[in-house]
Amino acid sequence: MKRTATLLCSALITATTFAQNWVVDVPVDMLLYTQPFFGGCTPGPDYTFTMPASPVSGVQYKVVITAMDPETGSLSISPGLDNGLLHDELVFDAAVERTVTFAAGTTSATLEFRAQGIPTEAGQPHPCGPSAFWMSNLMFCPEGLTPNFDAGCTVQSDATLITDITASGPTIGLPTALNGQHLSIGLPTHGTAQVFIIDASGRMVCSRVLSNGGAIDLSGLTDGAYMLRLVRSTGGVLTKRFLMSSR
Repeated sequence: MKRTATLLCSALITATTFAQNWVVDVPVDMLLYTQPFFGGCTPGPDYTFTMPASPVSGVQYKVVITAMDPETGSLSISPGLDNGLLHDELVFDAAVERTVTFAAGTTSATLEFRAQGIPTEAGQPHPCGPSAFWMSNLMFCPEGLTPNFDAGCTVQSDATLITDITASGPTIGLPTALNGQHLSIGLPTHGTAQVFIIDASGRMVCSRVLSNGGAIDLSGLTDGAYMLRLVRSTGGVLTKRFLMSSR
């Protein structure tokens, strides 16, 4: 007989918390949670779980193998991924029960569960809430224990739905050699925005607070890839990658 065991989850499952507003046409790459797995239940499967498909148009839930011991080992997530290797991934397109089975000689692996894509419809439920993710007993081989746990991610205030800020959202003019490497940002008349510029190594190289918009001189930055992160006081978040080039 199946039993529920929520206490096992709180002790053994690592849930990563993020705060993020999702908006139409803004790319999403969110880590929902990370889970280490350990083999040893041969000849049967080591784990069973059910992960629902994403409810958001344009965004997929997926699992990625981010660590393996040994690195040349493999595991199968059935149905969908046979003999998966390090860095392989599987998209969840249906809420079906799946099994995780380690190949002989593979002792452990770490799986990341992510949401990736670009929301295409406003008004859909925000995915950061209680998640129907069912996992078999993590201490022993599967025995019918099916704990249910919350995905653990959170959203900023008043951000329960996918929002569409395209009509009243910021306008961005990227820096170029022709405009003197100035980043221009236009904002609606209400509210302010924090602007952060992050380099390819993840270091913040510039930050400003803007009201109604303005221009930021980035001519002191070296050529390369950067990330613009714009956080509005009204709750919207916009991220955009761009290249600095002196040519």
